[in-house]
Amino acid sequence: MADVATFILEVAKILYGPLQRSVDYLVHYKKSVEKLQLKVKNLRLRRDVVQRLVNAAERNGEEINGVVQLWLQQVDDIKAITEGLEEGMKENKRCFKGWCPNFSSRYSLGREATKKMVDVDGLLASGDFAHVSTPRPCPSFNPTGEFEAFESTESAKKLVIKAIKEERLNIIGVYGMGGVGKTTLVEQVGKQAKDEKLCDEVVKVTVSQNQDLKRIQGELAEKLGLKFEENNEEVRADLLLKRLKQEKKVLIILDDLWDRLDLTKVGIPSGSTQKGCQIIMTTRRLDVCFMMNCQKNIEVQVLSEQDSWNLFKEKAEVVETDELQSLAREVAEECKGLPLAIVTVARALKGKDLSIWANALRELKQSSARNIEGVDKELYSRLELSYNYIGSEEAKLCFLFCCVFPEDHDIEVVVLMRYMTGERVFKDVNNFEEAWDRIHTLVEKLKDSCLLLDSDYVGCVKMHDVVRDVAILIASRKEHGFLVKVGLELTEWPENLDECKRLSLMGTSIGMLPEPPNCPRLSTLLLQQMNGWEEIPNNFIEGMKVLVVLDLSNTLISSLPPSPPYLKNLKTLCLDGCRRLDGISLLGGLEKLEVLSVRGTNIKELPIEIGQLSNLKVLDLTGSGDLTMVAPNVISRLTKLEELHMGDSFNKWEVRGSSGDGSKASFDEVASLARLTVLYIRIKDVNCLSLEVPGSWEKLKKFRICVWDEGYSTSDYDKCTSINIISYPLSKWVKLLLERSEEIELKSVSKSNIVHLLDDEGVSFNGWTSLAWRS
Repeated sequence: MADVATFILEVAKILYGPLQRSVDYLVHYKKSVEKLQLKVKNLRLRRDVVQRLVNAAERNGEEINGVVQLWLQQVDDIKAITEGLEEGMKENKRCFKGWCPNFSSRYSLGREATKKMVDVDGLLASGDFAHVSTPRPCPSFNPTGEFEAFESTESAKKLVIKAIKEERLNIIGVYGMGGVGKTTLVEQVGKQAKDEKLCDEVVKVTVSQNQDLKRIQGELAEKLGLKFEENNEEVRADLLLKRLKQEKKVLIILDDLWDRLDLTKVGIPSGSTQKGCQIIMTTRRLDVCFMMNCQKNIEVQVLSEQDSWNLFKEKAEVVETDELQSLAREVAEECKGLPLAIVTVARALKGKDLSIWANALRELKQSSARNIEGVDKELYSRLELSYNYIGSEEAKLCFLFCCVFPEDHDIEVVVLMRYMTGERVFKDVNNFEEAWDRIHTLVEKLKDSCLLLDSDYVGCVKMHDVVRDVAILIASRKEHGFLVKVGLELTEWPENLDECKRLSLMGTSIGMLPEPPNCPRLSTLLLQQMNGWEEIPNNFIEGMKVLVVLDLSNTLISSLPPSPPYLKNLKTLCLDGCRRLDGISLLGGLEKLEVLSVRGTNIKELPIEIGQLSNLKVLDLTGSGDLTMVAPNVISRLTKLEELHMGDSFNKWEVRGSSGDGSKASFDEVASLARLTVLYIRIKDVNCLSLEVPGSWEKLKKFRICVWDEGYSTSDYDKCTSINIISYPLSKWVKLLLERSEEIELKSVSKSNIVHLLDDEGVSFNGWTSLAWRS
């Protein structure tokens, strides 16, 4: 009996705990739910705090820690569950027609509330984050120039590296004449400092003559992975300062200073706050080093006679046995040890016969001094010689057109081409495809001559600031007729424009446009980024009767004046980035217009009047995401169109007038354009894949066709087709483009559909370079 009693007692002990908890679930269910509600309220408050920190970090371009993202998701999940428990309390379920409480429901509520309190306590305990984010890693620092390890440059490089190792030196000045190779040298120093772990990050920004604080701040922020939403310079400076202090040791390269730069206004640590931040600055003037309180000043000197000859011989491909060797040595000596002059002259004369070398030497010896601030008087004549030996007049004019942009500007080759085609620079091209080939040939020729440089951005080139100074001086001659007043504090419209042919006032602060200026010979007018005025006087262009190129990009204009007879010769019109522009119907009268570029605008409609542009060859609506209406029978009337860029704008094409009321543009309008060679388009209706279209797209040289609702392909390939859900049977145009594509993107397409595509539809994939498939 004692054993039985002991057994019963032990069983009772085992069962007591669960039974007690079950009774508590049932009896105290309401109290448990209320207690849970209080804890969840505290959790919500904690979540709000964390979310505000996350939002601030995201605005600063920082990377949110994974544990924080997981915590927020878990909080959201438990909130949904507890809201369900609260609803259960409100229902107050009863059974037996309301005569008896629903014990099962109460038990479940009590048990679930008790369990969730444990989860909530855990989330409250783990939600006290010291940091919710980490700064995004800086983009890798890659020098763009070719560093030649000659005696002078190597000596200067070693001195700069030695100065970096001295932690007490916060600001290091590197100075020397224009074209001596300062930028290339400090870029190599930055790379070596990063490789040898002398610093954690290297950031380089070009300051230039026009100290645009917002641009400098923007470039620094981009390279630090920081995103600005603020436009106020002081706020941006504060954000930059905080971001830079997050790095243990950062090396900042400030390239091409012409005057003192206030580091505090930019957001760069200085003085007592500069710990962990070293600065290297380059300038052509030693006095700027003193203005910036540089603690160490290092001069980059010209090359020695032997180093000059070695560099010249390499670039001109002169061999020791050449009969022109003695002549070549004299030419090399005339370059006075300046690397930029040596390289440009050598490449200009490479492969030329003896008489041309002799003539070049005479020109170099007889050249007169020029007065360009910061440009050595000897350097001017060397660069002008390279210009003279470019060859064709087209190449020379292409070179001069590159100087109309600001210093250190990434020049879009497509924009350059549109200016030059508008001016009819290319005399023997028949279409824009041939113009593309010509401009790329000219750009490569100028790059080979070291008169243009590669850019970090695809489709762009840059111009060395010294080369640009010389180009502006050449371009200002009467026969070329350029007037370039870019990035200067210009507040009044320039006078004496009677002989001016090309006028560039980009980024100036002119507050009002004159009515009208007298510019009888003006053929190109560039007014980009001039934000001092918001409207164009109706008679502004009355005195510009031969104008063929007009660029008003990134201005504050909201509308255009009615197309007057004075613009009857206009060939190229650029309105890119004009965010306030409300419509373009007034352009219908520009019957000779060939290029209309409205990239990145907020226009909502392509009106019927655009169909009057019977000579239009390029229509560029890239990035106009608000475009939701294309009037019917507009696109089909542009029968001379060669390029249509609508990839990330309008996509609501009707298959073929299927709307019934004729209020929307149809896809077969695009297909009817027989001259198209470039087509970037997004299509929403997959049924277009089965539509047999009247036109033939065999002429397409570049295309990016996206058939899906959201997003747009950002492929680097010239020929890309992206499809979401294939509709069979495919039409001939789809098969043609699929077979000609270099990249295929298939989204939500099954494996069986891919097999069907290749086998049953007979699509050949021999030319495919890339296949991106996402099921």
